[in-house]
Order: sequence, then structure tokens, then C-alpha cells
Amino acid sequence: MPRITTALNEFLLYLPNVFVAAVMALVGFVFARLAHDLILVSTKGVDPQTASTIASVARWAVNIFVLLAVLNQLGIASDLIRILFTGFVAMLAVAGGIAFGLGGQASAKDVVDGLRRKLK
Repeated sequence: MPRITTALNEFLLYLPNVFVAAVMALVGFVFARLAHDLILVSTKGVDPQTASTIASVARWAVNIFVLLAVLNQLGIASDLIRILFTGFVAMLAVAGGIAFGLGGQASAKDVVDGLRRKLK
């Protein structure tokens, strides 16, 4: 009897996590659809196929983030999700740094050349 009581207590204590995860998923998926529609409407000046692609990428990005948040709320592979999210943020930081560095190379050269001329 004590084992049944313990198992029932654990189940009942886990139910709020399931409820919160379901609400998070519902709100997150609605937000993803809203982001998709908002981006689709706001990119009217762009080629329709490009606008659709950008909107779909945004929708999938929000959906994946929501899915990771729901899995974390349920306690499923929390460490793996934390590592995956950290890796994704690091990937974006490195990609942004490389893009900024390569894109701003000419501007940085102009600034350095101007400083050299002033120092001479």
C-alpha cells in the first residue's frame, strides 16, 4: 500500500507540470502563427516567395523554441536541451561576429587609414 500511495502522489504532483506545458505549447504555437502572419504582411514589398520563406523560417524557429521549452517544463532531457540551446546561441553569436567582421571590413579599413593619416 505505501508504494501505491507514493506512486499516486508522484503522479498527482506531476500533473501541474503537464498542465503548464500544455498551456505553454498552446500559447507558443499561437504566437508562432501570429509571427508568421505578421512577417508575411509586413514584407509586402519583397518578392512573395521570399516573404513566405522568411515567415516560415520565423514560424519554425518559434515552434522549435516552444517545443524545447515544453520538454524542459516536463523534465524530459533537461540537460540535453540546455546544452542544445547554449550551442544554438553560441552559433548565432559566432555567425553574427563573422558576418559583421566580413561585412564591416572595408569600413574598418577606412577608419584605421584615417587614424594613420591623422597620426602622421
